[in-house]
Amino acid sequence: ITVTVVVYIAIGPSMGIPRVANVAYEMGVSSFLPETIRSSSLVLFDINHILYFRILAELKQRFEQCKLELHATKTKIIYCKDGRRKGKYETTEFTFLGYSFRRRLVKNSKRQSVFVNFTPAASPQSLKSMRAEIRKWRLRNRTNLKLNQIALFVNPILRGWITYYGSYHRSGLSSVLRQFNKILIAWAMRKYKRLKGHKTKAALFIGQIAQRQPQLFEHWKRGMTGALPNGSRMTGDC
Repeated sequence: ITVTVVVYIAIGPSMGIPRVANVAYEMGVSSFLPETIRSSSLVLFDINHILYFRILAELKQRFEQCKLELHATKTKIIYCKDGRRKGKYETTEFTFLGYSFRRRLVKNSKRQSVFVNFTPAASPQSLKSMRAEIRKWRLRNRTNLKLNQIALFVNPILRGWITYYGSYHRSGLSSVLRQFNKILIAWAMRKYKRLKGHKTKAALFIGQIAQRQPQLFEHWKRGMTGALPNGSRMTGDC
């Protein structure tokens, strides 16, 4: 039986204190791996079922030979469970560089079908951090600003989030960007007297701007207008 697993080695060029990590990685891991994957601390293997239970022991032994020690809780072997791989293993998901790798529903846009795949998307902690950052802006109270001024301020940040976290599963950002659109609605209710206390009218107002000026905000350019009237759901699952 062959299974696909990820070996998450918690030591290497992108881990911990750079210089210390690099030395440990070069001594303990780099020479142990094929040249094509030496620059990564995530290693994907198709391995025999029996070897699955031996890899960690062999890695520990290898590190001990180099007077090094694997991180006890961060070094893991993860079974890449999806629609085809249905085995039962202790660890089937992990978080790495702000991404959560796990099984999830994805859409095949060519075949117009949905299937279960092992894919990355923004992790819950990353989403929480983004929502906290948006709250820190206190945009709903910035009634001294025009909408285009708000766009100038937030667009570089939104562009960075969408570019980084939206590369693989853009719909994973839907909750964050929906929250931002709701804040724009709240901002409109406070800025314009005629919209005060009228959430539906404020939503229509922002929705109409999104239709007339889809280039105004970075996420609107990509059709991410959730929470707004006639707003489309997040696109780009695959």
